[in-house]
Parts: sequence; structure tokens; C-alpha cells
Amino acid sequence: MKLVIAIVLALVVLAGCSPVPSMPPSEPTPVVTATSTPTQLPSPPPALPPSIAPTPTPTPTPTPISPDFRNIKWGMSRAEVKAREQEGKFWEENATLLGYSNITINRLDVLLVYLFNKNDQAYGANYAIAQKHSNPTEYIRDFEDLKSLLVSKYGKPARDDVIWAGSDLYKDRPSQWGMAVITGDLQYFCMWDPPTTTVALVLKGDNYKPTFMIMYQSKSVPSDTGKNLKGL
Repeated sequence: MKLVIAIVLALVVLAGCSPVPSMPPSEPTPVVTATSTPTQLPSPPPALPPSIAPTPTPTPTPTPISPDFRNIKWGMSRAEVKAREQEGKFWEENATLLGYSNITINRLDVLLVYLFNKNDQAYGANYAIAQKHSNPTEYIRDFEDLKSLLVSKYGKPARDDVIWAGSDLYKDRPSQWGMAVITGDLQYFCMWDPPTTTVALVLKGDNYKPTFMIMYQSKSVPSDTGKNLKGL
């Protein structure tokens, strides 16, 4: 019995002196973290090419004209003349003329008449001076004023005539020459000859009524009669 106790005690002593085998280090436990799934954004639309403004179609510019009279050229139709004549009040039209009133030339009231041939071509125009005077000598003064105006535009007239066509009753009395005009005894006539147009200034009368006009006629567009101002 003593022998068994001794053996047990010896085993205990040996067990206390023997190193305790260590446990192998444990693997670290992996930490699982919640991973958020990234939000899927929509793809941006494809880039548009830079916009190009359409090139505007240029408006054709009317070819400017060099007028023969006022704002027209000889040979235009009545419709074309009406479209271009902006002054005055339209008062008459037929197959051979267009008439306008309420026009002034050098402070004188005038009627404007455009003349057309049978082919509807403008070949001439007249300013009929409608100004009235109680003293007929004033008509001669108006004639000289208009003559000066035309000289400033066309130069010296090709013709400049003072014609005693009837009685010489007033010939030696200049203060009565206005009376000689309206009775038909005295006429004043000037003519200019610019490149495209014949221009005439006429003052005459009959039966105490004056005829006082500035007349324009084309050199290239014929009238129906074939007559021209040079025959006056």
C-alpha cells in the first residue's frame, strides 16, 4: 500500500514539473462587414453635336434703277408707275394716263399726269401748273422761277424763246405782258435735252386762260402719235 502511494506521489511531482503543452494560436475570426451594393446610376445620354443655326436665305436686293423722271423709268407699265408714285392724291386713270393732284413744285400747285402708249408703256409726263393769279403778270414771274429751277438741274436750255404770236398791242408795254400771255399774243418756251428725256417749259394762253406746263418725253419709248416736244 505504501508502495502505491509512493508511486502516485511521484507521478504528481512529475506532472507538476512537466511543461504544459500550449494550444496552437487560434486563427483570427474574420470580421464580416456588411458591404452596401453601390446604386447603379443611369448612363448619361450621348453628347449631342453642337447645334448649327441654319443659314438664312438672303433676301434678294432689288436692283436700284436710275430714274428718268421722279422715281420711274420710261417704258414702265401703269401698274409699275402706280407702285412707285407715292406723292399726291390719285385722281384719274384710263388706258393712256395716270393723274395725281395735291402736288407742289417750287411752292406752286400742280397736277401730275403720266402718259402711256397703246403698249402700256410710260413715254412722258406733264406738270400742269394749276396756280391761279388775279394779276396775269404773276404767271410770267412763276415761269422765270421754274426756268431757274430747271437750269440748276439741266443747265442752259437748248431753246429759250419769247414768241409774239398774235397782236402787238402789248409788245411795248411790259407791265401788260401777262395780259398778252392769257390772250394768246405772247408765248414763252424753253427746252432742255438731257440724255434720256426731252424737257420743255411752256407758258401760253387763249381766251384769258393760261396754259402753263413742264413737259417730259422719253427719247426711246414712242408715243402713239410719233410726235415729240421738239416739234413744239
